[in-house]
Amino acid sequence: TPPAPLPCGAVAVTLASVAGQWLVSANPLATTPGQTGEWYLGEKKVKPEGYWLNNSLYFLTANTLGAIGEEGVYRGVLHEELGVRFGKNAATIIDSSAFALMHLVTDIARGMSWDKTLIHVSGVTLNNLLFDAAYDKGGLPLAVAVHAVSNFAANILVSCLYAGVPLSRSTN
Repeated sequence: TPPAPLPCGAVAVTLASVAGQWLVSANPLATTPGQTGEWYLGEKKVKPEGYWLNNSLYFLTANTLGAIGEEGVYRGVLHEELGVRFGKNAATIIDSSAFALMHLVTDIARGMSWDKTLIHVSGVTLNNLLFDAAYDKGGLPLAVAVHAVSNFAANILVSCLYAGVPLSRSTN
């Protein structure tokens, strides 16, 4: 059977957002392990196998737990309650705005550049539409699964694009 469109769409949006942010960097290739020959966990230089071993547990747990938390709030409470009160279309507009605003505030707090912030917030807003569709189609379990797959894909790509420099050099 072909892959489900919702997870594939969310992964595509996420990968395009991560790649777009990387491409607007001053010197994108300067952050890749392939270019630098180095791997970093935060500020600590490590071997590639150490990087992937350390991050594998993080990727599996944090991506899933983050998806459970965000989906519980944005779909399980906000989208559901707003949908009952105002209808699904209004719920999607409101929860998409709230989801985008939350990511905008965290990007600003992290000191992310405006061009990267714009790309990221656009991506999460589009993904919010897919997460809402997943919720409407399969409830909270499907929304969490689509969100977790999207987060997992983002972290794998971020690793390939930014793990070649210390974290402090890869955030802007």
